[in-house]
Amino acid sequence: MGHIQRGHLTGAKVYVPEKNLLDALGRQMQPVFEQIFQNDLEARRLAELRDSLLPRLLSGELDVSDWEHAVEDSQGAPA
Repeated sequence: MGHIQRGHLTGAKVYVPEKNLLDALGRQMQPVFEQIFQNDLEARRLAELRDSLLPRLLSGELDVSDWEHAVEDSQGAPA
């Protein structure tokens, strides 16, 4: 970024909140960050599952033509 000169950086002002405000923000944001982390783990798990099942589905090795009945049977619901 050749258009930025040292003087630009020297003159830049940055607000740094007090520790108690940063701590309060951290407490508020922790559940959000945790959910983001859990969502990422779930997305990776689902991608692995997709990658393992898709070739088997496309090759015909797995048949899901009667998947609704199979799900009901596995949950103990009446067919």
